[in-house]
Amino acid sequence: MKGGDIFESASSIYDSKLWITSSGSIDSPIVYTSYNGSRATIKADSNKFGIFCKNAQYVEFRSINITSIFNPFSQSGHSQSFSIGIYFLNDLNSTLHGIKIDSCKLSRFLEAGIQIGVGTSYVYGYEDIKITNCRVDSIGRNGINIASGHSNSFSPYPFKNLLIRNCEISRVSGLVNKPDCGDGILIIDVDSGLVDHNLVYSCGGIGNNLSGPSSIESAQCNNLIYQYNETYDQKSISTHDGHGMHFGDGVRNSLMQYNYSHDNDGPGYSCHTYGNLYSVSDSNNTIRYNLSVKNGRNSIYNACEISVTSANPKTIKNINIYNNTICAFKQNSPEMSAFVIARNALNTSFRNNIIYCNDSVSYTHLTLPTNREV
Repeated sequence: MKGGDIFESASSIYDSKLWITSSGSIDSPIVYTSYNGSRATIKADSNKFGIFCKNAQYVEFRSINITSIFNPFSQSGHSQSFSIGIYFLNDLNSTLHGIKIDSCKLSRFLEAGIQIGVGTSYVYGYEDIKITNCRVDSIGRNGINIASGHSNSFSPYPFKNLLIRNCEISRVSGLVNKPDCGDGILIIDVDSGLVDHNLVYSCGGIGNNLSGPSSIESAQCNNLIYQYNETYDQKSISTHDGHGMHFGDGVRNSLMQYNYSHDNDGPGYSCHTYGNLYSVSDSNNTIRYNLSVKNGRNSIYNACEISVTSANPKTIKNINIYNNTICAFKQNSPEMSAFVIARNALNTSFRNNIIYCNDSVSYTHLTLPTNREV
């Protein structure tokens, strides 16, 4: 696509400006990019998708602007109920490979800036997904969303070997009266993923009163690493959630390290299992070498810097928290904690952390079960 050109005609294929079904190969991927020294722009104002890539592999997008007309602040401007900037979908009975999105700018889509999903089998998805150097801004539901769509029952991981690196995601507002929205990065059903050197800020604040989003959130995943990320100003319309970084239901063998989370409505870092009947507990997760400052900004249930909790009768077990620096400041919440370990959090180790509280009201709160170490 020629740099500087704007592709905004009324024509579309399968309600997308660019519809792709052809695959490349591992040695010769198909690359869509701008040339002529500047960026091309795809305007998907009246369409669901800017780019829709269905059942194709070894496809790359580089240096393209993709925009629409949804306004997340007024919650208006788009007639489509499911609009996405770049949408990958696999509904084949085989795994696809080699997906790359690099240096793209996506803005003003209702559903997601980037979304990668699977068909109704929930088994076959994508392997080797790389999303790098992208800018995602002013979105409704989720900034970057990797998810199969199934929930609360264990199945093979449809996504493997995921990399999200050096992306900036901001102003993902959430949607009026909709649950589970307002996340900057949402990852579900991934085995082996690295979320590295990303900046996520000023997301959330619109939704229903039952669910609050997180800047970076995962569920039903194995072997994830969050590292060198910064998250701040994550909002929650409710008095809970609003985390900077969060491991939810069924996250196992995963790690948060060398991150900076500050000025969020909820905790800077959290491991929490909800009351869902998910068959795999959160286990063997580690939070280490992170900086957590002035979180729990506007929360009742999560007014803390680091939280490890589990809704009955679920359990979290074998969570390790060490060598973090925690600065807890009481703000708008009725109380504030440096860290909370509560309910069914079993075998939780909290050691060698530096804790600073600005007054005697900020404290360390423990509601401890048996089999724990502090």
